[in-house]
Amino acid sequence: MWENLASEILDVCLVEALREHETAKICELDITDKTVEKVVAEIMEILNGRKKCRVGCVDWLGMLETQGILNEYLKI
Repeated sequence: MWENLASEILDVCLVEALREHETAKICELDITDKTVEKVVAEIMEILNGRKKCRVGCVDWLGMLETQGILNEYLKI
């Protein structure tokens, strides 16, 4: 669990995706506190061209560091 959490905080999947694909093909979504219905609606807006893909909109590392609790989450 701690390794998975650390990977999410450090954007491991995003970094690997950016290495393999051009930025225009990658979308990062912040789904924090959103219902499944809202997430699906956001994905559909992107797929239908009504909303742009964004990369770099989720910054768990910065947020946890700002709150002074980063070390609590990086226990591996």
